[in-house]
Amino acid sequence: MTFVTLAWGDLNKVTHLISAHPFEYAGAWLSLGGLPPLTFAAMFRQGTRRARMEARLERALAGAPADTDVPSGLWLDFWFTAFFAVALVLAYFAFLLVVVPLQYFVFLVTGAPARAACNSQTRVWYQMMPESTTIAEAWKWAAKPDGATESGFSAKPVAFTAAVTTAVLFAASRLL
Repeated sequence: MTFVTLAWGDLNKVTHLISAHPFEYAGAWLSLGGLPPLTFAAMFRQGTRRARMEARLERALAGAPADTDVPSGLWLDFWFTAFFAVALVLAYFAFLLVVVPLQYFVFLVTGAPARAACNSQTRVWYQMMPESTTIAEAWKWAAKPDGATESGFSAKPVAFTAAVTTAVLFAASRLL
């Protein structure tokens, strides 16, 4: 899952990950799986070509004879990267089949506060100054003051849901 998060950067923008609608939820998870393999494919195309061009340029600048072989380290990198790419895709499919369906029912409950924050017409922001902190509620359509930060409850709904889920599962583990 970490590789998916790294590929996308900020999963909080994919709010269907906490959707109460099962098809929106499943669709969000299916779409997330597309970017990492495409990223690996681009690494294979661009990385190998760029490395070959750089090696040829360095040889030409050094006055060495032209060599069309790729340095052996690049082939090793290619095969290790290919192994990790395949392992990632297989692990993601296993995650989709095992974890995502179970997680839907947990997120159905624990995602309620984040969905409420996303559906609200207002947001809370804060601004920290050297001598004071300002906290205010405003309409979502209204611009925040420069330097103000929106509360993570509405700005980061997926992370908020993950935090609520962690707290609920921790409490449940202590009670059982």
